[in-house]
Amino acid sequence: SNKSFSIMPLGYLREPIFNLNRAEFIYTTKGPEIHSLLKNYNTKYIQSNFQIVKYNKNGVIEKQSEIYKSKTQRLVAFSGIANPEHFFKILNKLGVEVDEKIIFNNHHTYKLDGSDLKQSDNIIYITTYKDYVKLKELKIEIYILEMNFILNDSELLKTIREKINEN
Repeated sequence: SNKSFSIMPLGYLREPIFNLNRAEFIYTTKGPEIHSLLKNYNTKYIQSNFQIVKYNKNGVIEKQSEIYKSKTQRLVAFSGIANPEHFFKILNKLGVEVDEKIIFNNHHTYKLDGSDLKQSDNIIYITTYKDYVKLKELKIEIYILEMNFILNDSELLKTIREKINEN
């Protein structure tokens, strides 16, 4: 049959949306308004908070911080995720003023030869953690927008405990 279906989360290598029927809990992260594909499901909005952390050239968190740049430096925000506008919107909400935005395709494989991202003392980068993981070999100082979920759901915890005890 030519039945079309969407995958959640939207993207490649995902499950058909009707498989949500077997889910006991469905959480959304992009805001309390529910995506139209989820209207028929019992969803809960999970709160998240964002912070900016700086990773040094060895991939170690140097400090949780504001972004410090000199007058000669430019702040470049880049992303290779499915919805980069959400990333830029959060930066804006946090008061981070970027000088340039670079959008790569989703699941972009970063080239380490400097053709994707110039390594220069005049450029400071900020990106998502998903992008950073692909860049560890680059050995640059970089700021990351980290997302932390605030999961305070006693029903979920109770269900997890029951499932563990069943096994």
